[in-house]
Amino acid sequence: MRVLTELAKEITDEHILQVVPIILPEMLRILNDRINYTVETRTRAVEIFRTIVGIVTTLTEVDKTVVKKYLSPCLEPFLHEFVSCLEEKIIQYKSYALQKSIVKAISLLLRRCPKKISPYLQFILKPIWDILTSNIQEFRLYFNGEAEDADVDSDGEECGIEGAVFSVFSLIQTLLEDPSMNSVVKSGLVDLIYYIIFYMQLPQERVESWISSPSTFASDEDEVNATYTLRVCAQDILILACDEFPEESYAALGQAVDRHLTGTTDWRLQEACLYAVCSLGTRIVKPVTKEVQPGANNQQYFNIHGFIQNIVFPGLSSTDVLLAGRCLVLGSNFCTVLTPDLTRQFVQAATQGIIQQDRNLISKILAAKAINTFVEQAKDNLTVKMALLEFLPGAIDAFINFAATQPVEISSDCLETIVQILHLDEGFTAAVGHRMTTLAIACFVKFNGDPVISPTLEDMVRVLCQNANCVLPLQQRFTPTLVSILNSENPDLGTFIHLC
Repeated sequence: MRVLTELAKEITDEHILQVVPIILPEMLRILNDRINYTVETRTRAVEIFRTIVGIVTTLTEVDKTVVKKYLSPCLEPFLHEFVSCLEEKIIQYKSYALQKSIVKAISLLLRRCPKKISPYLQFILKPIWDILTSNIQEFRLYFNGEAEDADVDSDGEECGIEGAVFSVFSLIQTLLEDPSMNSVVKSGLVDLIYYIIFYMQLPQERVESWISSPSTFASDEDEVNATYTLRVCAQDILILACDEFPEESYAALGQAVDRHLTGTTDWRLQEACLYAVCSLGTRIVKPVTKEVQPGANNQQYFNIHGFIQNIVFPGLSSTDVLLAGRCLVLGSNFCTVLTPDLTRQFVQAATQGIIQQDRNLISKILAAKAINTFVEQAKDNLTVKMALLEFLPGAIDAFINFAATQPVEISSDCLETIVQILHLDEGFTAAVGHRMTTLAIACFVKFNGDPVISPTLEDMVRVLCQNANCVLPLQQRFTPTLVSILNSENPDLGTFIHLC
């Protein structure tokens, strides 16, 4: 079957229509025969079906009737068998691979021939939905580190719970993106967002990986370089749902968060809720200028103020570094809709997160991320700017030391934040110019060949040169360093020559 799976991918357009009437009935027979064929073999039968469907549906550009002639006769039997397979009790991890392959096949049918499959939509969605709801306990054991999820199969494909859930989220994305079918999702937004948040929880394995390697954590926090995990996939579905159905999703988010957090102190659930809320930003909050009409639904926006008072502020003192740090990040994301006093408290907490030497590196990374967001928000918000100018002077030395002593994955983000800080206020920049020059020189020596950090350092030097109180001391101290580097045998001088 493995050979046939690979051969199916090589069938040309010229021969595919001759093969379909022979191969699809046989794949259906194998899928249906639970006695004589293993789960792996039946899974490959589904993969072959999906490959054939993909090839045949591309031919509709030439012949509009190929789907009706070659797929329609076997479509209903396959869908019924798919549902039957999805309803089977999971007795081994290999069954998750079968579930995943079936859901991926249905997703392809939804994308390529939605009119053919839409009459069966309600029939097939229930067992697919059950994949999310019936694996709660197994997944909880997995992310608590009490059980292992199957890694990958012989083809390098994820074959455990995560792989099955991934495929369901992909199908939901397909439904959301199709205006003719997304109403199916709209009717169940509260439950959908509830399970999205549940599957955003961090597996213990990843937590331990981050704690042992903060540089990995810093990379994963970067949206550009982040690994596409189940958590990120769930985040994408949440954002897409809110794009398609804004007000309904905001209200559903509030209800889902309440369901999760009522009566629980589980840090993973709290952190997942914070992550979900942060993902959507201030658009979930009722605008201050929006008038509430008599009889209007006051629950169409997320109650961010209650969330911050009851969950976020208490979370700042949590011993779980990821939860405490995520609280800081949320405060920075929503500082423009908070009271000035709350904003000031969050800025103070973020700067303290950098100052305190006994803080875990992950806490410091998230504190630096929060400060970066505060600085971005300060461009258009005087309250945030004044809070930063109050607390940054006491934290800037610790921030500089943190940026200069960490690996490149961490230093790059810190240095970008420092550049933004230098744009904040000319007076503040002048006051810290001497220390920033020292940092720039140290980082040029340390990271002179790094293509990510070098442009950031150029920006730092440029900002200092534009400040009348900084440019002369910068020239006096920086020029000898540049001359020394240019006279050295360092083969990578591109950045320095550019600056000179």
